[in-house]
Amino acid sequence: MDDFFKTKVGFSIGLLAVVFTIKPIVDAYSSYGFLFLGTNISVKYAYFFLTASLGLAVYFISAQFASEKHVETLNYLSDACYVFALVIPPLFVTLWIITVILDFIDGYFKITPDVRTVVTLLIAGYIAKYMYTILAKVIKKKFWLAEKNKERKNDIQILARASDLLHSGMYDLSVLESTKVVRTSLRRLLAFRGIAIKNLRLSDLLKLSVKHKIINKEDIDLYYEIRRNRNRSGRMIDSIDKSIAEKVLKLSRVLIIKLDFSEKYSGYEWLEKNRNKVLNVFKTGNARSTKKAVRMLRLALSDWDGDVSLEISEFFEVALMFNPKLIIDIFYKQNPSLLDSWLENSGVMLFTDFEGRGLDNLKKNKRDIFKSLNLYIERTENPTRKNIAELILEKIKSSEIILVN
Repeated sequence: MDDFFKTKVGFSIGLLAVVFTIKPIVDAYSSYGFLFLGTNISVKYAYFFLTASLGLAVYFISAQFASEKHVETLNYLSDACYVFALVIPPLFVTLWIITVILDFIDGYFKITPDVRTVVTLLIAGYIAKYMYTILAKVIKKKFWLAEKNKERKNDIQILARASDLLHSGMYDLSVLESTKVVRTSLRRLLAFRGIAIKNLRLSDLLKLSVKHKIINKEDIDLYYEIRRNRNRSGRMIDSIDKSIAEKVLKLSRVLIIKLDFSEKYSGYEWLEKNRNKVLNVFKTGNARSTKKAVRMLRLALSDWDGDVSLEISEFFEVALMFNPKLIIDIFYKQNPSLLDSWLENSGVMLFTDFEGRGLDNLKKNKRDIFKSLNLYIERTENPTRKNIAELILEKIKSSEIILVN
């Protein structure tokens, strides 16, 4: 039983206990209510449905606990009953208030029963749907976070075993443990981007990871070396030396960090899920389409305290080449420290050949960015925007192209 499951059980039973505690108050005012669709909706009815919903939620949670395997249907039913129970009190009050308001209006302007019914159902239905959606989303997100924390703890435990095995001189066993993390991390990073990964082999995961820029082209040889050494270590004792085991362990740790970053920051999460679409929009420069993309890029940058990495460098590169106004928008009317931090690292981000594109390509990109920024500075009349563009242009001029071996 994980921490989230324990918390959900505790809250459900606790809320049920509160409901039983207020039973004397409910009995005292049980006849109070309002007339809706010809039926007297009283406090007694609301209390009955609230108790029934909570009781069902606790029942489904108990059934989940008693089952040998995790049954997704039971989890869904318990969450639905719990959310419905939370919606009932505010929905009851909302319907009551609407009825009182319509009665007041009816005193001045005659309202037909059909109009009263339609208005009440529309307003109450919208409020109920909105509340249910929000609460269901919150519970689902909490469950998702609990699952991710559980997976992360498991990965860390595996890495700890791999590290102990490495220090003990059992390099083949260390590689076996480390590669488990490599495989699960790649699967989760691909799933994070909405890519189907069911029943994929490690070789397929590697190809998809390169395609979607989870790993670099220069690193693919190391990944295949991991695969070969994993197969070797599975068949032959002491077939792997210390240096290979250290590389695999280090790689596993890098992927864990990358996965943590992907799952933690909402701006980066949105950009990754919409990477190709965002890059195309940045090239075309459609104002309406780029608004959210710019906001999410700013959020991703802010979440990471202004630091930059290969994961978001492509967005800045494309925007600066085709539509530098978008990058100016990120820093315009924002805390100056965000721009300063980005400028400090922008040269490395934009002009370091992490992906093996070659010196000529990076030189061309630098010329295109330089030309695009100069054109923007000539056309813009806003002094603040012009100043930001000039600071970026100055940084571009002084940045050197770095080739990574």
